[in-house]
Amino acid sequence: MRYDAEHKQKTREKVLKAAAKAIRADGPHRVGVADVMSKAGLTHGGFYAHFTSKDDLIAAAIEQMFDESRIRMARETEDKPPREALRSYIDFYLSSGHRDARQTMREEPCCFS
Repeated sequence: MRYDAEHKQKTREKVLKAAAKAIRADGPHRVGVADVMSKAGLTHGGFYAHFTSKDDLIAAAIEQMFDESRIRMARETEDKPPREALRSYIDFYLSSGHRDARQTMREEPCCFS
């Protein structure tokens, strides 16, 4: 059965989220493909439909993590004068909520404002 491009992209995103969580928890050197695929609810066999190698997965997950950080910074600093923007981002970054949620990936703000 063939899936459309949208399904493939959603599956890739699910794998990237699982990989990013594993990277945050244990570091990139301890990420296992089989474990990531399992946590994404997929089998190890489907991995190569999305990534050429484990290194490709790690690079894509880290890239996504940086993208999410940029989005979060923009959200925290949007429409604020420079000094206030910096203070707002530092307050978020040093918050206990941010510290305690290092293994999660949030697309929307939750408890940090």
